[in-house]
Amino acid sequence: MKLTFTSTLLLFVTAVTAQPTHWRFKLHAMTYRFQPPALSGYVDLDARGIAGFNRSSNPTSTGFVSYMDAAIPGLPQGPIHKEDERTPGYLLPTSTTGLYDFIFSHVTPLVGALSTDFALTELSCGGNCGGLQLVYGNGTWVAYEQDGKGWVIRYWNGEGQPPVGGYGVWLVREGV
Repeated sequence: MKLTFTSTLLLFVTAVTAQPTHWRFKLHAMTYRFQPPALSGYVDLDARGIAGFNRSSNPTSTGFVSYMDAAIPGLPQGPIHKEDERTPGYLLPTSTTGLYDFIFSHVTPLVGALSTDFALTELSCGGNCGGLQLVYGNGTWVAYEQDGKGWVIRYWNGEGQPPVGGYGVWLVREGV
């Protein structure tokens, strides 16, 4: 009897501690340190769900809450979601090979959409700069001006240089 109780307790403790950790955060886009232009703002979504920043008529926009799950211990890896409606995030191919829109939508993504390799990793960018950043694979985030109305965030797959007109950005995690 004592052995059965101990075994049951051990199974329960193992199951509880093996549960994923729920990471809630906002994303803040900023250009690489000391690289002009100095762009910065909370990530927002347009009517189609495409991520960008500084597009709101409200200059103090605080973005939205996202979440990812992680095994204990460790940083999250895998799908990302917008919290309010559990809207999945993914990278949708554009007409330019290797360039993707960062989008949150319940609409079923087209063939070629990427969604499984998001991760939070350490960002070490010098004194008074750093923390955790959102990455996808080995590519980079690039901001492109959107008709003079803020910036759209795209993902470049890392093969060669991104199309002209974009600026490299970090998507920095801000805990909530």
